[in-house]
Amino acid sequence: MALRSRFVATTLVSRGLTLGRNGQLEEAARVFDEVVARFGQSAEPALRELVAMALFDKGTALGQLGRMEQAAEAFDELLARFGQSAEPAMRRPVASALVNKGAALGELGRPEEAARVCDEVVARFGQATELVLREQVATALVNKGMMLSRLGRMEEAAGFFDEVVARFGQAVELGLREQVAKALVSKAAALVPLGHPEQAVEVLDQVVARFGPSVEPALRAQVGWALASKGAALSRLGRPEEAVEVLDQVAVRFGQNVEPTLRGPVAAALVNKGAALVELGRPEQAAEVYDEVVARFGQAAEPALREHVAAALRIKAKATARPPH
Repeated sequence: MALRSRFVATTLVSRGLTLGRNGQLEEAARVFDEVVARFGQSAEPALRELVAMALFDKGTALGQLGRMEQAAEAFDELLARFGQSAEPAMRRPVASALVNKGAALGELGRPEEAARVCDEVVARFGQATELVLREQVATALVNKGMMLSRLGRMEEAAGFFDEVVARFGQAVELGLREQVAKALVSKAAALVPLGHPEQAVEVLDQVVARFGPSVEPALRAQVGWALASKGAALSRLGRPEEAVEVLDQVAVRFGQNVEPTLRGPVAAALVNKGAALVELGRPEQAAEVYDEVVARFGQAAEPALREHVAAALRIKAKATARPPH
């Protein structure tokens, strides 16, 4: 009987994951609910692990659907059931649930709560040696810095980004290298409003030097963000010609790439290039760049890309407006 239950639960979890990969997220969430309903009271370790997996994957699916409140509830249910478990197999789903709950709270505009959840991850798993837990700790530290940035606490945020680099800067594992790159890009973003755009440029140059040759999409995306951010920082320093040169590197490296992770930095680089061209008194060229943003990303569903399109349209209208007679 126990063997059959494990088979059924495993089959259901696999079905839910397949549905999720195929974009059938509502159906996937219902399958994960079935796992919890059928096996949620089991005391068998293998089934408890599958129930935890189902709750985590349900939360992930709901997050992808933009239903962050329900996603956070799914992660909370996992934590309520298994958060105090001494079973080693539960450490990974508990850490992952905490990290993803924090991310959901951030999306819901609750950065203080999100930051506290990040602190819990570090407190509970900060000394772990397992790679999967080290990755969750690194992610939590990056996310804590980002939440502090949202709260306008830039000095504190930069400190957390520095901690990521200090802890994990020599790591060779992809997941940790990605978080180090994110921490550096995010530190640069914190330095600019603190009045240190020159230092921001130096940090962004580190990202390009360290990760520029990488072929992994996650790292290529961070290089793209670094170049887009460097262009914006150079414009802020009154060096728009250099900014355009740097932003053109994004198009050369990634411009025709269809990887989803690169769409954001490519769009941001184009918007920043348009702004630099306006500063240089070349509104017609700027308008062409903004038209490219709209042509390439105008139908995008992602909120961040839609914001870039809106910015392109807004700045183009302002740059090309005829002065009143």
